[in-house]
Amino acid sequence: MLPYLHLGELIVVGFVAVVAILTLSFISITLTNIHSNVNVKNGTQKQKNLLGMLDSVLLGNMSMFLFVAWFFEPSVVYLCGWEGLVTQECQATTIGWLWHYYASTFDPVFLNLPLWLRIVCSLDTLLFGPFYLISIVAFVTGQADTKWYRFVALPFSGMLIYSTIIYFAYECIAEAHRASLVWVFLINLPWTMAPVLLIARLMLVGPSSSPPATGKDKVR
Repeated sequence: MLPYLHLGELIVVGFVAVVAILTLSFISITLTNIHSNVNVKNGTQKQKNLLGMLDSVLLGNMSMFLFVAWFFEPSVVYLCGWEGLVTQECQATTIGWLWHYYASTFDPVFLNLPLWLRIVCSLDTLLFGPFYLISIVAFVTGQADTKWYRFVALPFSGMLIYSTIIYFAYECIAEAHRASLVWVFLINLPWTMAPVLLIARLMLVGPSSSPPATGKDKVR
């Protein structure tokens, strides 16, 4: 049992590291934006470098979200069913054991999911999964600043923030007596912080629908 415990702790530490990176990126981009407003000439290159780092963070998070939405969550439902998490057959699988470890240690509501939370988890696979994939394609191909991606990303980011706020509110109101709220927030906060950072990133850089003007065009 001890190796499994270490594995679970490593997964939790990994999520905490992601939260720390997102938080530092948010603080850095805010400070850089303020600095660039004061001295644009000196701040432009720094802002580009920071946006490049932020794009990498967002790409990493979208990849993790897609893995959870299209592999981890569906695998749990397929292997264990909505109500089979506590069975020995479910816990005999690695994915079932990991999910049960998270639920029994930090977030007991997942031991017996209410209907509304089953719907939320299903929407993460069916609705947000394609958004995660589109975001990965946009960042990999350099299309994150296009109008079409902004048209998709802004509303989906808002919906993702809204759904996680409802989840956190339920945890604080109905599950505070048995859930480990600190760990619940640390583990799930990337699903809130990433869309917040994505909206901030899209607001800092306006949409691009045509290539920048050349020197000759500027003279004309």
